[in-house]
Amino acid sequence: MTLYAHWTLNSYTVTFDPNGGSFSGSEVTVEHGQTVAEPTEPILIQGEKRHKC
Repeated sequence: MTLYAHWTLNSYTVTFDPNGGSFSGSEVTVEHGQTVAEPTEPILIQGEKRHKC
């Protein structure tokens, strides 16, 4: 008898907190071992755009 291992990579949801502001794409789903880039879109705070410092 031969046994074979079978597995599925875990997926994770990464959530970015705009600290009171808002932007699209605040959640990203990635598989185990992948990396996620920081959002580059400006954060909208009370009607004005602010870029991260």
